[in-house]
Amino acid sequence: MARERRARVLVADTAAAEGERVAREIREAGGTALFLRSDVTQEADVAALVKRAVAELGRLDCAVNNAGVTGGGGAIQDLALEQWSRHARDQPDAACSCA
Repeated sequence: MARERRARVLVADTAAAEGERVAREIREAGGTALFLRSDVTQEADVAALVKRAVAELGRLDCAVNNAGVTGGGGAIQDLALEQWSRHARDQPDAACSCA
């Protein structure tokens, strides 16, 4: 669908290998994609995302923030209190920064 509509995508992730893989898959499917390692809990990283999207892709029409911090995976009931606290703090902050 993105290819048919000529979508240009900026993939952002803290995990460089995964982000690069997703961007590569989009390009291999005929789309346009680039990757920027970033942490959406950091305002400066979010600003850099927008700046790069506009500079390299021409404009920003839509942003999807599906970032999640869980502390390494596993069931939520198995998270240590510190991991849960980070999750509870960072999720709303990231959503607000990306709005």
